[in-house]
Amino acid sequence: YHNLEITFIDEISMVGTNMFQTVHESLCEIKGEKNKPFGNCSVITCGDLYQLKPVGDNWIFKGASLHGRPANCAPNHWKMLFKNYHLTETMRNRTDYEFKKFSENIKTGFVDENTKIYFFKMPNHCIEEDSNENFQNGSISIIVNTNAKASEVNIEKMEKLLPHEKSFISVAKDIPSSIDAPLVKDSVPYTTTGQLPSILHFKKGVPVMITTNSKVRKYKENGICNGVRGYICDVDTENTEQGTEIVSVIWVKFVNKSIGNLMKKELAKKSEKYRHNDIDAIPIIRQSTSFKYHGYTYRRSNFPLILAYAIT
Repeated sequence: YHNLEITFIDEISMVGTNMFQTVHESLCEIKGEKNKPFGNCSVITCGDLYQLKPVGDNWIFKGASLHGRPANCAPNHWKMLFKNYHLTETMRNRTDYEFKKFSENIKTGFVDENTKIYFFKMPNHCIEEDSNENFQNGSISIIVNTNAKASEVNIEKMEKLLPHEKSFISVAKDIPSSIDAPLVKDSVPYTTTGQLPSILHFKKGVPVMITTNSKVRKYKENGICNGVRGYICDVDTENTEQGTEIVSVIWVKFVNKSIGNLMKKELAKKSEKYRHNDIDAIPIIRQSTSFKYHGYTYRRSNFPLILAYAIT
């Protein structure tokens, strides 16, 4: 990156002030220009600052607090160096003036009774959601605002659209750092337990989404990463010494058929159980990760999948 001259940053609303300061410091180090903003590299950004505040950071136009610096004393690159250009013409829904008007109200925080009435009357039944195949190929999704609601809708849809398929359950195995650590409640969202769900209820045919990036870089670059969608086409099980049936491999077909081919090829060399007659079936196996809960550290293992009829 020594010859880098221009950096483009999209979705700038997601970049917090500490992250922006880190970009500045990194470019200064890379370019060897520690006394010039962003290492004397031009920076062009675009985005919508009316969107939500960056996760785990402060607004980009606030002071950075890196290295223990008081935020109210820190210089702000955004205010000092950047010239803003505001686009005024909405390109999406250009002909739907009513929708455009009320969407603008929400964006600017002006949510009056007319705005509420307009959006509350919009949810209705969609005939496309009566087809499981539409969810499998990713052509439709149900958007909800909480993980709890997503879980509720997912189970409801699975039972309605796949009533005759066998049900499977994979329960997470948690190993705490201390014997007096409390049990992790099933209701705790997977986003706070290392991106691995507490309980995964599923059937063959359900749409699913990967919840975490593969820890193997080449697999991640081959598409095994958070947010990738597909559907379960097969399930392998095995019996424990106690005679309990557990899920060993979940076979997923992804919307993009190139995803996971490298991982499948290398796993198949290690064991026959990672081989499948369907060339498009990709083996998803249990992953392990650590997380904190009520001050204790846990090591959790489960499949990095959630149902994807409804997503947040």
